[in-house]
Amino acid sequence: MRYCWSMDGTSRIFRGIKRTSKIGGGRAKLLFSGLLKGSFIAPLEIRQLRVFRYQRKLMGQVSAEKNRLQKILEDGNIKLSAVVTDSFGVRARRIIEAMLGGETEVEELVYNEPQKLERLER
Repeated sequence: MRYCWSMDGTSRIFRGIKRTSKIGGGRAKLLFSGLLKGSFIAPLEIRQLRVFRYQRKLMGQVSAEKNRLQKILEDGNIKLSAVVTDSFGVRARRIIEAMLGGETEVEELVYNEPQKLERLER
């Protein structure tokens, strides 16, 4: 089976051919007679490569945002990596959410619900 995508602008130059979706026979006649040029569809390998590049770009953006957040915290004299090993793990996120909620006591932030946190870290 052969697929062909064509732009609407290419069929406008031919007079008397309807462009509505109900009457597609005019386009089919143009295609089969060789007057209508099909759009380029990349091969599977190239499409997969494009998806891979896009995923790599997204991962880079996520890393950049994490680094930006860590730099903002360190500029505010909050050294989160001294308390937790993973700056974006469950415990670190809870600490950040508590700070955003208005918590100012260091002991409350670091040692909040220690039993639950120890189970989560294992």
